[in-house]
Amino acid sequence: MAERYHVFISYARGDRPEWVQTLAENLHQQGFEVFWDAWEIGPGDVLVHELDRGLLESRHGVLVVTKTALDRPYVRAEYAAMMTRAIAGKQRLIPVLLDDVKLPPLLASRVWIDFRGADGPEYDRKLAELVRALRGEKPRGPPAANRRDRAAARDPLPAGGGAPADPPDRPGMGGPARRRRGGRRPRA
Repeated sequence: MAERYHVFISYARGDRPEWVQTLAENLHQQGFEVFWDAWEIGPGDVLVHELDRGLLESRHGVLVVTKTALDRPYVRAEYAAMMTRAIAGKQRLIPVLLDDVKLPPLLASRVWIDFRGADGPEYDRKLAELVRALRGEKPRGPPAANRRDRAAARDPLPAGGGAPADPPDRPGMGGPARRRRGGRRPRA
């Protein structure tokens, strides 16, 4: 089945629907096609068929986790379907935490985005983190100048070549017989 949506949002309707609406709108403004039930399911539709369609046609699943969400039958069913698809490599499941809650073991194994208490600029940072995840981007590292400094600090070989001196806490690791990059021994 073709992917029509970038993201399916699963949530408990009684838990902060305004927050979920804001999230759906923000994701849409970032260029994502969002399956949010309030936008996709209307009078006369068969609820389970539309939810199935949304799940099957979405590249990512966002599960909004609140204190009561995982106790709701439809959220539990959507979670089960998204986890099954995630394990099969057909969908990426991203938990979004809104409350302090104990996650089920399989869900706890996923890296989540923590929106607990996020408001204003902190909400914007968390939203940007979610957007990067949905785009398949890795978390940002340090600025380029810091990366160069850190790379230089990690490089065990001095700029002039040759083997480094023995580190004080690990005697016997340096010296002329130590293998360098490429598996060759330094020339004596």
